[in-house]
Amino acid sequence: MIGETRIIDFLEALSSSKPTPGGGTASALAGSLAASLVCKVAVLTIGKKNYNDVQDEIKEINEKSKVYKEKLLELAEKDSEAFNKIINAYRITRELNDINEKKKILEEASKEACLVPLETANISYKVMELSERIMMIGNKNAFTDSLSAAYLAFSAINGAIENVFFNLKNISMDKDFSNKTYINAENIKRSSKEL
Repeated sequence: MIGETRIIDFLEALSSSKPTPGGGTASALAGSLAASLVCKVAVLTIGKKNYNDVQDEIKEINEKSKVYKEKLLELAEKDSEAFNKIINAYRITRELNDINEKKKILEEASKEACLVPLETANISYKVMELSERIMMIGNKNAFTDSLSAAYLAFSAINGAIENVFFNLKNISMDKDFSNKTYINAENIKRSSKEL
C-alpha cells in the first residue's frame, strides 16, 4: 500500500519501467501533500492569540484537510489499481475476436481509469480552495506553506485531468459518460486556473 511505502521506495518504483505507479498516482500524492501543508498552517494558527477571530474557521479547515489528505492517499492507490485493470483488459482482449466485446471490456476498465483521477482533481481543487483561504487568514509566518500547498494542489489537478483526457480516448461506445466526464474535467481545470 502506498501510504505504508517508504518515500525512497515509492520514488524508486515511480522512476522504474513498471507501468505503476505513474502520473495519476503521483498527482494524487501531490494533492495529499498539499492537504498536509494546509493542516500544518492550520495547526500553526490554532491557539494563537493574533488569530482569535478565525479559530473556528481554521479548525474546520484543519478537519477538512485531514479528510482530503487521507482520501487522496487512497486515490493514489486506486489510480495504480485502475491502470492495472486497463493492462489486464488489453491482455484479455488479445484472446477475443469479437471487436465489440473487445471495446466493451477496454471501455469498462477505462471508465474507472477516468473516474479515479477525476475524483483526484475534484478533491485537489477543494484542497486548493482551502489553501487559498488559509493563506489569507492563517499564520502569516507559514504563508509559504500555504502557497506551496496551492501550487501542489494545482499540479495535482492538472496531472489528474490529463490522465482523464488520455483514458477518455478508449471510450467510444458510451458517449454520455464520455461527454459528462470531459465537461467535468474541463470545468475543474478551468476553475483551478482561475483560482
